[in-house]
Amino acid sequence: MLAETVEDFLYFRRGARFCSRCIGNAIGATPKAAFAAANTVRVHRRHLHIDLAACTSCGGTKAVFWTDGGSVTGAE
Repeated sequence: MLAETVEDFLYFRRGARFCSRCIGNAIGATPKAAFAAANTVRVHRRHLHIDLAACTSCGGTKAVFWTDGGSVTGAE
């Protein structure tokens, strides 16, 4: 369930990069849970990426997750 929430959060903010702390704050989860959920989604969806960059929300340079598009279900 949390993985779907993380995927939806990122899908509706295409191109923006978010750290696990900011994702967790937005969806009501801990940063550790948000990171684990995002990694779970990333393994199964090719449009979800992880980079070392500045977070769109907090501005901190750290591991951030982002999507370049595609659909939530993975079907393009």
